[in-house]
Amino acid sequence: MLVFITGKNNSGKSDFGENISLSLDSEKKYYLATMMNNCKEAERKIKKHRKSREEKDFITIERDKILSNINIEKNSLVLLECIITFLSNIIFEYNVDDVYNYVINEILALEKKCRHLVIISGEISYQGDDIQILNYKNNLNK
Repeated sequence: MLVFITGKNNSGKSDFGENISLSLDSEKKYYLATMMNNCKEAERKIKKHRKSREEKDFITIERDKILSNINIEKNSLVLLECIITFLSNIIFEYNVDDVYNYVINEILALEKKCRHLVIISGEISYQGDDIQILNYKNNLNK
């Protein structure tokens, strides 16, 4: 099963996704976190999310670029937090030529490995003409 959750920043998407994930039947539950720990704000958010998962039944895997090579059981659940963060990593931190196909192929490969895939997304609003931001937004909208 594929579940896609989207909403505004700080709207409770993560908690909602975690609750859905915990309600689905699976042998193991993996929390695939994609945020890069590259600044104080990221470090704060990562610590907050780790703490919120402490008492829950998740195995945390932290990856910022390659998702498809994780080792998981076929009858497992993967909660991917967050596709927007993953896309921004690919566009702004790594030199990937075909961003859209790279991201889609990573998601499809991940989906084949598990029983349930829960993807957390978000909404981006940007008014301007910065080409990198527009590329990021266009790829998200695909």
